[in-house]
Amino acid sequence: MFDKVDVRRIVFDHYGTLRVQGSAKTSRADLALFVGLPLVGVGISWWFGFKLQEAAVNVLITALSILAGLLFNLLVLITDVGSRLPAPVGRTHAQQFVREVYSNVSYAILCSFAAIVPLVVQANLCQPSVMWSTASVALVLHFALTLLMVLKRIHNMLSLIVSSSAAKGGA
Repeated sequence: MFDKVDVRRIVFDHYGTLRVQGSAKTSRADLALFVGLPLVGVGISWWFGFKLQEAAVNVLITALSILAGLLFNLLVLITDVGSRLPAPVGRTHAQQFVREVYSNVSYAILCSFAAIVPLVVQANLCQPSVMWSTASVALVLHFALTLLMVLKRIHNMLSLIVSSSAAKGGA
């Protein structure tokens, strides 16, 4: 019944990219960074009773919404750029790299949506709440880390294309 909105595959595919380079083994360091750091943020926020103020909530909702829209556009660009991506190891390697970046960007969009939910709840409360603020901190931190990973991977992808063009004598 909910097959049309089932996003588990996106989550599984994203976490499948968090592996040790050149291995099928999951990277514990990556998991610690992407899951552990937001949890540390939760602990610190909860400990100090951090509450997001209305202006901060509105700015975060706006920023996350804009970034989600830009990430949707990036998905389209990845498919185009990916078709021209040279692979140091071969075409299969390039296609795998494009699939991984695509999974990461799709997951970043999900993170953006997930981070917006507690922010919207917070925006509709009469007064700031530690619980909703803490949830927002965790999800925004997780989104920010995922966005940094996407940025690095897109940079690597475009660097491969530029260096390949230069090697072929392109402009």
